[in-house]
Amino acid sequence: MAVSHNPYVNVPGELSGIMSNPDTSSEPAGKTENSKMAPEGAGAAVHSAQFETVTPQKANPDKRHVWWWVIGVVFLIFVLIEGVPWIQKALSTVSTDDAFVNGHVTFVAPRVSGQVVRVLADDNNRVHKGALLVQLDREPYRVQLNIAQTAVDATQADLVAALANTRGITYWMSHLNPWHVVYPRIVVIAGLAMLFAPLNVAAFLYIPKELRGAAVGLLALLRNEGGSVGTSLAQTVLERREQFHTLRLNERLDPLNSIVTQALQQGHAFFLQNTGDTALSRQLTLNVLEGARNHQALALAYFDVFWCSAVLAVLLVFLVLLMRPSVAAKGTHVAAE
Repeated sequence: MAVSHNPYVNVPGELSGIMSNPDTSSEPAGKTENSKMAPEGAGAAVHSAQFETVTPQKANPDKRHVWWWVIGVVFLIFVLIEGVPWIQKALSTVSTDDAFVNGHVTFVAPRVSGQVVRVLADDNNRVHKGALLVQLDREPYRVQLNIAQTAVDATQADLVAALANTRGITYWMSHLNPWHVVYPRIVVIAGLAMLFAPLNVAAFLYIPKELRGAAVGLLALLRNEGGSVGTSLAQTVLERREQFHTLRLNERLDPLNSIVTQALQQGHAFFLQNTGDTALSRQLTLNVLEGARNHQALALAYFDVFWCSAVLAVLLVFLVLLMRPSVAAKGTHVAAE
């Protein structure tokens, strides 16, 4: 029987030298001959007794097939999750570096400015004529409307008050005497004649003719400066006294004053008859009463200014005694050339 060269065969130690060394010349002849003369059945028995064959264990092919199926299913799921969205995006997206888009562009602009509180249309939506696209905040416009309405009410109140004043003036002019208009002008003209004529005589009587031009300029300067100072003082006194008389008149404008109560009742009835609005009638009555108070305070303030001017004029009369007598001779020309 030939010796098998299977790598899984274990060779006993006493035969390892014989199998590894093919040269048998060193062995005894008798032993070799006995070995050669041994029958085949005996050699098979010896080999079967002295050699032990080890069979390797192979893996289960069914388990390998299961793992391959698991890996394939996971890979398929991954491809579906990642690939399907990519395919959809690739089919629905067109990308290029050189393209033109044709479309109808319509610019939409509101007639008024304001803050947007709601947008009712999105990009690329189809809209129709008259459709509401954007809603603006109404509160600022309501405030402006209220302010404008208040201004209109105030203007109406002023108009009604002006009509009432016009009626009062018309009534006063219907009882006016022409002498009431002429008399104040006569007094003004007489006062100017008695004031400026003596001043001109005193200024130019003793001045040579060649210097009267400079004298005229100097007198005009002093007159203008004096007029400016006097006007400023009169205006200051007028404003201060007007405030003073306004506060004093306010002390008498209370519900305990029967005249004020009667005026309020009559004014309220008059305006209610013309407007039909109770609140507006009361407001208009108060406006008329306020106008009458302001007129009275201003008139009293002017009286105080006139009184101060009269006192100042009386004090200046004594300065005339210190002036050099200036009496022009008969036929003397006194003027400014």
